[in-house]
Amino acid sequence: MPDKPSSTTIPAEETPRPQPRRVPFLVGFVLVPGGVILAAVLALAIIRWLTFPAPAASQLAETIETRTGNTRWRAAMQLAAMLADPRQAPLRRDRRLAEQLAAVLRRELDSGGQDAALCVFLCRALGEFQVDASLPVLADAAASRTDQVQRSAVESLAILADRLGADDVWSSAGVRAAILQASRAPAPALRAAAAFTLGVVGNLEAQQRLESMLADQDVIVRYNAATALARAGNGRAVGVLLEMLAPDQAAALAGAPDEAARIRQRETIHANALEAVEQLLHANPAIAISAFEDALARLRQSRPPPTILARIQRLGELK
Repeated sequence: MPDKPSSTTIPAEETPRPQPRRVPFLVGFVLVPGGVILAAVLALAIIRWLTFPAPAASQLAETIETRTGNTRWRAAMQLAAMLADPRQAPLRRDRRLAEQLAAVLRRELDSGGQDAALCVFLCRALGEFQVDASLPVLADAAASRTDQVQRSAVESLAILADRLGADDVWSSAGVRAAILQASRAPAPALRAAAAFTLGVVGNLEAQQRLESMLADQDVIVRYNAATALARAGNGRAVGVLLEMLAPDQAAALAGAPDEAARIRQRETIHANALEAVEQLLHANPAIAISAFEDALARLRQSRPPPTILARIQRLGELK
């Protein structure tokens, strides 16, 4: 992909006001493909866990490591439910358990990653922890041969960067190289995930790469790069944010399966764009709302749903 800077000329203020990052789960950021745990699998795991006494997490990890087939996946679903349970905070700080799962993922990767579904699960599970034990193996998974595994690893690194501190995660040379490599991968979905992760990191090196990604050929990659830069107060995001505010969004909706999906995706894009504009204006006082007024007027005239109209109205009040 071309590594050229965005053509947008509006400068970022030298010292923009920092804004708190909001990274609950990647699945909450709809423009990023994938999610933390498949909803159906998680629901089934919770039902099983509530119905029958659950083994200890270490036993489940051992089953995942040593067994195969349905036995392994039953253990994986139970462990997924435990990690997702808000009451299980101590479990997510269990370094030994994280190391145990990281060792299973390491073995799978070393053997060629034949069980891609298991590798994806392990990447997502490791992203739930609040310890850094998994950083080396997630960096290797992000550079594996399977796009889905790579994407899961990059998404988990984003969550870990938010939970552990971006500087601590980015200071790992392996992690840094893996994320930057993913941002140049042939698969657009992987580049889009990398853009989100770079936005969580948010430092100068990450922003410089994101600026180059504003010129990416894939529309979703551009959009992820722009919203990430907007959170950091970087004015180079303005050009692509204006693209996101366009009423049509034909290029971004090309892959939607039906009209209902197109409507949902269009609304999601516009909602993310409006939130990003608000974050940019708060973080960088050098950017004025006037840069977006024409685009907001066109969007308002396109008769968007009430939720979008309300967001437009809120932005208008920032004058």
